[in-house]
Amino acid sequence: MSSHQAPLKSMLEEKKFVDLRITCKDQTFMVHRVIICGHSKFFDTASVPSTFRLPEDDPELVRRLIDYAYTGKYTDSAEKKNNVSQPKNTNKFGDMLLAADMYKLADKFMAPELKAYSLKRFKEEAERLKAWPHSKDMAGFSAVIDKVYNLAPPDAEADLRPCVIGLICGNVHVKAFWEGLQETFGQNPDVAIEVMDKLRQELWHEQQAHADLRDSHDSREDFPASRCRRRPR
Repeated sequence: MSSHQAPLKSMLEEKKFVDLRITCKDQTFMVHRVIICGHSKFFDTASVPSTFRLPEDDPELVRRLIDYAYTGKYTDSAEKKNNVSQPKNTNKFGDMLLAADMYKLADKFMAPELKAYSLKRFKEEAERLKAWPHSKDMAGFSAVIDKVYNLAPPDAEADLRPCVIGLICGNVHVKAFWEGLQETFGQNPDVAIEVMDKLRQELWHEQQAHADLRDSHDSREDFPASRCRRRPR
């Protein structure tokens, strides 16, 4: 949180000058109209009501949307509201799932900055998990795939899917991981198609690199020896 955002967060926590109510299931959030409307076009309407009712949305996700509007970030899935960290080994993909959820929420509420931040967090988690033995939590990874391919907004095809496909292709040599994905492939044929296409492209580039190296080697062998002789002085 930057220095200029700290007073805003303090105003939210102390409920100073709040003028907008957001109700979400059994929770109510009192916020500042100018801050929320500045981050979300959904709330920035011509005639802004004093209360927005969001009966279908997850209160924890809405709370994070509000936190982002005031602080420029949201808490991860393993953090309590008081910012005390909890062990993250219960679900290695928890923060990745959360980032996908926040990406979807940002798309719904037309919050471009939050959407970009959620995509950044999703990519960071994908990079962090590259070397992790995914075969130990196939249920968690399958949940990520299901969310990205079945629940995410249209933009996810270009933004989120490549991260998922990259994780799969980077672990094709792990037998348990590959076998654990067979059911997922059956339920999400698009995943299998995109994985095969990615592997085909990687194989083509590898073969092309070998061909270029071989051509370079052959051209050196064909270079006339006479051209290499030094001229007599």
